[in-house]
Amino acid sequence: MKHCSITILIAIFLSMMSCKKDTTGSDVTQHLLADYILADTSLTLFTQVMQRSNEIGLLARPDSVTVLAPTNTAFLQAGITAASISTTAASKLDLIARNSFIPVSIHFMSGSYLPFNTLLTWPVYGYSNNDSIYFNGVKGTRTTIAGSSAIIYKLSAPLELPVDSISQLPLTDSSFSFFVAALHRAGIADSILTGFNTLLAPENNAFIEAGYPDTAFINNTDSVNLHKILQYHILPGLYFSNYFLNHPSVVSATGTMILASFNNGNLQFTGTGNSGAATVLRKNIVTGDSTLVYKINKLLLQ
Repeated sequence: MKHCSITILIAIFLSMMSCKKDTTGSDVTQHLLADYILADTSLTLFTQVMQRSNEIGLLARPDSVTVLAPTNTAFLQAGITAASISTTAASKLDLIARNSFIPVSIHFMSGSYLPFNTLLTWPVYGYSNNDSIYFNGVKGTRTTIAGSSAIIYKLSAPLELPVDSISQLPLTDSSFSFFVAALHRAGIADSILTGFNTLLAPENNAFIEAGYPDTAFINNTDSVNLHKILQYHILPGLYFSNYFLNHPSVVSATGTMILASFNNGNLQFTGTGNSGAATVLRKNIVTGDSTLVYKINKLLLQ
């Protein structure tokens, strides 16, 4: 029944598209992209996102398009199932769908991050190194379609949606509220927006365990000491998670090293004064124009 439904969906979709006047001469190759994605059994959850978001028509965009499609396994490992997609607001799924489409065929420069604007007009950062390709730190496998110049990258994880600014982080995830309050109290919330920076943002529970019980306490704590603590959580530069596969340490804004490691595939950071590692709970969140955010479960000490 599942394969039958997909076949019917393809037939209906192509029938709808054939009713539109072809002014580009590329109608056939546009259909090839739709054919491939709708029929690929490893992309059924991605297809469901496209349907529920009412963005299925993106599959008939001009042929020179790059699609970033998480596989079913990628969605499931992130806790996203067919049932959860069916109950997610179409407006949020629309953001996911549009963040998955780059309206041009892209080309890489080996060893460098390159920004590519998606249909959200927000950049995803592509990185190529030998045979490995990453988008915002997520590994992608390149797939081409015979007779079409459209390119599909099957992703090993869904991309995090971008956030307008650091101050907006708690609106998307309330566990960032203590960190944002601490940044404002320390007087560095605006200064870190100049140039590229990567923030290791302790979640609320991490602040509580370190003796900061609520935002009221943070707002009245010594700002100079808080500034020193938070500077250690700022990494000057753009460091997506794939960087740490080959780099076991990174220098913070204080000039002191932070160690990076993996435990069962989970990225961790350890300060020079920590007895144990802080585990990354969320990663590669593009924020504002030049900031990358990781959510961690412990304050880093130097």
